[in-house]
Amino acid sequence: MGIEQSAAYCKTCQKQVLIQRTSANHILHLVLSLITFGVWLVIWFLVATDKKPWRCVHCGSDLGGGSHGWGMGGAFFSKKPSLHPKISKDTKKCPKCAELIKLEAKVCKHCGNTFNNDVIKQKQIELINIRALKCKLCGVTFLSADTEIINGKILCPSCFKAKPN
Repeated sequence: MGIEQSAAYCKTCQKQVLIQRTSANHILHLVLSLITFGVWLVIWFLVATDKKPWRCVHCGSDLGGGSHGWGMGGAFFSKKPSLHPKISKDTKKCPKCAELIKLEAKVCKHCGNTFNNDVIKQKQIELINIRALKCKLCGVTFLSADTEIINGKILCPSCFKAKPN
């Protein structure tokens, strides 16, 4: 068995972690295909298209992205886990340590930073101003709340290229 590795955000660990999943051992299947004069190619195809889900190497939680027994169809519709946490209407980012915490929190559980009600009101105002954007480079449509702004430019969460704000 081979092992694929990547990086993604784990909701359980609440941080960006190394993720991995097992994949087919293509060298073994090539040898078996040669020995059986190509008969093994059918089995190789079925094994190679059945993708296992991505797992966090720290806590072992399932992060999705597998074919769930549906072979090529499941692998086609599965998505790789996100590299960044999903900012929802119930969360805010701590300005001191940049970790995600609950919107109603008065104190950051990661660094101890205290908040006032102005931060909560600002977050609610930001949610009202959410708009759909389309990246001119890769064509992906995304919400303005799912992006980061670097030097006044919006960063596409798919291709990670900055476009003018």
